[in-house]
Amino acid sequence: MKLLDIVLTEMPKLIPPLKGHELNDASMNGQWYKDFDRDKYKKLIVVLNDHAIVSKDGTTFFCLDSDTKRVTYYLKYEVAKHSQLGQYVWQSMVWTDLNCDYIRGFPQKIFFDFLLPKYGCIVTDSEQTWYGQRFWQLRISEALKKGLFVYYFDFKLKQLVQVNDWAEFEQIEKDHDVWGPHTQNEFKRMIISNRKLIR
Repeated sequence: MKLLDIVLTEMPKLIPPLKGHELNDASMNGQWYKDFDRDKYKKLIVVLNDHAIVSKDGTTFFCLDSDTKRVTYYLKYEVAKHSQLGQYVWQSMVWTDLNCDYIRGFPQKIFFDFLLPKYGCIVTDSEQTWYGQRFWQLRISEALKKGLFVYYFDFKLKQLVQVNDWAEFEQIEKDHDVWGPHTQNEFKRMIISNRKLIR
């Protein structure tokens, strides 16, 4: 199965919401559902209710709703290595059906219960919608409360700064212009890690 890879990039350079994404179109979503349903390599991850099942194939998570015959959640992630960060992962596309109550809260579960334990370090993508920015701000708040490691990192300058509390995060957002529409924002990332990155 080969689906069209569309990158709804998730950070720091701000981009508009992708209103025209295929999964927002009922007919195209139905085709994605059929393709995923026929995927013999998918692995069951969790049953959300009697008609919604989340599966995984490679670096893609997806939820299929057998009642509506629709994809209600889709996540594609990428894995890389960096000399300062070690192995890390980023979410290159996240899409949810806003009309599905059962999917609410699930993207953060994948974030904290699947991706972080497996890869140890999650980095924002080079571009982000406003919704992606909001998602990350909420995850950073949670991560600080959980005692996880939070960092600001500039890939161009190789600058890594630990964030110890919410006030520091707000200051870093301001001082480093973390979220913005400019090309330089593509190098500015936030990181949540379960390991210390600064020695």
